[in-house]
Amino acid sequence: MSEDTQIMDPIFLERGKTGLASYIHFKARECLDQAVLVAQKMPFNKKKVKEWCASEGAPGAYEDLIKKLSKGLK
Repeated sequence: MSEDTQIMDPIFLERGKTGLASYIHFKARECLDQAVLVAQKMPFNKKKVKEWCASEGAPGAYEDLIKKLSKGLK
């Protein structure tokens, strides 16, 4: 299954997006870390998350998530 067609896991929707939303709106870096932890464990549709971040006015949040995922939490 490609990353664009993966089913969005309900737990990622709840916890991952909550972390991203807090990161976007409150600039809370620890919430980005939370989203990364969830994303490492749960399948998610990268295209939908990217679109959601853009709709929240923060396309860079998706890029930050992907960068942290590729580096791991450091």
